[in-house]
Amino acid sequence: MDTRGNEQPKASRQATVVNPEGMHLRAASLLIQLARQFQCRVELSNHNGRADAKTTPLQLLVLGAQSGDRLTIEAVGPDAEEAVEAIAKLIEEGFQEPTEAE
Repeated sequence: MDTRGNEQPKASRQATVVNPEGMHLRAASLLIQLARQFQCRVELSNHNGRADAKTTPLQLLVLGAQSGDRLTIEAVGPDAEEAVEAIAKLIEEGFQEPTEAE
């Protein structure tokens, strides 16, 4: 049995929800689609709990993330850093939703 590489790369970062509606169904679905593109395990957490970012939208909605809330993104696996950065960008850019000026 190969015991090399037992220590998986880890990454974490916080991101602020900026869209006015917070984490809603469409936003959760986009986040899940993005998370599933990576090999690593990804979880989001806030004051309401923790959720697997690759599961169903309902788990992410249970976090109850509102505009202005900070979410902690944690990933473990070969592409953890890339996953955390991509998900943080999605959150901080408002889940690709148009702004008031558009």
